[in-house]
Amino acid sequence: MNEEKRNLELGGHVGFDSLPDQLVSKSAAQGFSFNILCVGETGIGKSTLMNTLFNTTFENEEASHYESEVHLRPHTYDLQESNVNLKLTIVHTVGFGDQINKEESYKPILEYIDAQFEKYLEEELKIKRSLLNYHDTRIHICLYFIAPNGHSLKSLDLVMMKKLDSKVNIIPVIAKADTVSKSELDKLKIKIMSELVSNGVQIYQFPTEDGAVAELNSSMNTHLPFAVVGSVEDVKVGNKMVKARLYPWGSVQVENENHCDFVKLREMLLRVNMEDLRDQTHARHYELYRRCKLEEMGFKDTDPDSQSFSLQETYEAKRKEFIVELQRKEEEMRQMFVNKVKETEAELKEKEKELHERFEQLKRMHQDEKRNLEEKRRELEEEMNAFNRRKVAAETLMGQALQGCSQQPFKKDKDKKNATRHKMIVTGPGALPFAVQLKALTDVEGRYQPKLSGLRLIESSQDNGLRMTSRLRELEVKDLLSLTRFFGFSSETFSLAISLLDRFLSVMKIQPKHLSCVGLCCFYIAVKSAEEEKNVPLANDLIRISQNRFTVSDMMRMEKIIMEKLYWKVKAPTALRFLRLFHSHIQEQLDAESKQILSLERLEAQLKACHCSFVFSKIKPSLLAMALLCFEAQEQHEPEHSDKISEALKRLQQQLNIRDGDLVCVRELVGKCLADYATTKCSRPNCQRLRWTISGRTARQLKHSYYKIAHLPTIPESAC
Repeated sequence: MNEEKRNLELGGHVGFDSLPDQLVSKSAAQGFSFNILCVGETGIGKSTLMNTLFNTTFENEEASHYESEVHLRPHTYDLQESNVNLKLTIVHTVGFGDQINKEESYKPILEYIDAQFEKYLEEELKIKRSLLNYHDTRIHICLYFIAPNGHSLKSLDLVMMKKLDSKVNIIPVIAKADTVSKSELDKLKIKIMSELVSNGVQIYQFPTEDGAVAELNSSMNTHLPFAVVGSVEDVKVGNKMVKARLYPWGSVQVENENHCDFVKLREMLLRVNMEDLRDQTHARHYELYRRCKLEEMGFKDTDPDSQSFSLQETYEAKRKEFIVELQRKEEEMRQMFVNKVKETEAELKEKEKELHERFEQLKRMHQDEKRNLEEKRRELEEEMNAFNRRKVAAETLMGQALQGCSQQPFKKDKDKKNATRHKMIVTGPGALPFAVQLKALTDVEGRYQPKLSGLRLIESSQDNGLRMTSRLRELEVKDLLSLTRFFGFSSETFSLAISLLDRFLSVMKIQPKHLSCVGLCCFYIAVKSAEEEKNVPLANDLIRISQNRFTVSDMMRMEKIIMEKLYWKVKAPTALRFLRLFHSHIQEQLDAESKQILSLERLEAQLKACHCSFVFSKIKPSLLAMALLCFEAQEQHEPEHSDKISEALKRLQQQLNIRDGDLVCVRELVGKCLADYATTKCSRPNCQRLRWTISGRTARQLKHSYYKIAHLPTIPESAC
């Protein structure tokens, strides 16, 4: 069977000596692929060296030093030199060496290399393979960039190269070699090679088997690691342009072998040993990965003495082993599930027993308490019956004793409190003189006046939803007027609330979304100041009825802010107090018929309408009250009575030192406001939010005092 090979001489030219030319032509037509992995710290010059190595500019995103983990970023380019096409893939390790904990830095790189091997192996194992057109992404060379600062390799460098040497060809290079001197560079090279050898790191050695390049490769092996400098800038040196890095003390030429080893790296990597790097990747590193992978799958080579094995038999055997293992694990899981179910059932039964015992105990306790309560109820019924009998007997005796006595009328507590509260602005023997009351109010009137600068700022603001405007203030005042009528509060409460609101808005810039909270807080402060304690609603009910979405705690915080900004001064001399004082003073000077002309209820209704207009916020309360009286007197058509009123108002004007021009101007504003209010186009409060929808649950939670309002009242527009 084993015959010796015989060498025969050909009698002439046959033609198979052109086979190398055929291979060259076919390979040139198909093109080549070459994949480079650049491993090094961020900013060490990887991208610059690649641009210099291939004399072009590759697109690359600039990386930062704040990456949380290592990312691999591959870029593929199609290059052509003469008639040779090269599909070049450059893989950058983004974030390598930038983490504080560098123990896991090598894992993403190893996973990427194994993933490319796995893709190629999957393509090989396919039934329909297309390896000729397959883009081979296996890494052919790893350029490991070493930082020049330092006297040896870092621990990360040693660990990284030790992990990579069995998976890829490694060529270490010292980056930015122009930053160290020539002597230091030689010492660093010797130190690096000695550390690699002592730690068992196998770097790529240029092959010396081929006689044509054996001498060159052998000499280049002694220059490892290469000290390189990269630059894409053309600098004029002498009479020619060269790639160099320009410094104040001179220039470093990239392609000058006396300056760096860039030319050696380019010659060894691209011109001399590129095909060997491809062969080493396929024949050594990929074959090692392939063998380990197939052994894991259960495949093995046959020995010369053993019988050959069938792929189908191996597959069936592995499948049976897998099914047996799967059934075993399934049985274990089933048994574990059954045990868990039994344990859970036992726990549930135990808990059910405990609950049943607890239920029986509670049931007995309930029966005992029920018997005790029945006994107490019978005792209370007997005591109530005895009390009722004694009560009937006492009432009978009382009726007989008081028979024939008449009852005297008495005033209610509320009328007494109202009389005490308004003793400053009523007439009668016990009231203070008008001059004293007027001086007391006018002395403090200026202190409680809103700041004009703040009001002008509101008036000039545009209605864009971002700033407070006069229109938003008027809408809020109308809502407060609706609440006043809903709860049946006094006019004094409403006027005081408007005074607090205007004073706060003039000193604080608020956003429109907070206006409802501010307005309701001012209203609540006025209610607590002017109303009886039993009529003050709960804050929660007030929020619910006003249909706002903030909470009671929000309202309490806003109330504190308002009181602090107003320096806790609540009782302000409002226009209503001046109006009542002026009205009572004028009524004392008129006869019985003339007194019927100036109706205080009508004047108060007109004042509420004026409060709804922002323009009156800038007017002093005394001047507004005086203008209302003058307007009402002017509207009368009975000269006999109106002359008396005008004379009384004239004397009051002189006493207040009000100029005619100011009074006429404010009176015209009052007339315009009331005329607008009387039109059908006016946005009246009762047309906006008077008709609230209150659910049954909300109604059951309200105070009983709220039910005294049978329906929602409206502002008496007919009075103005």
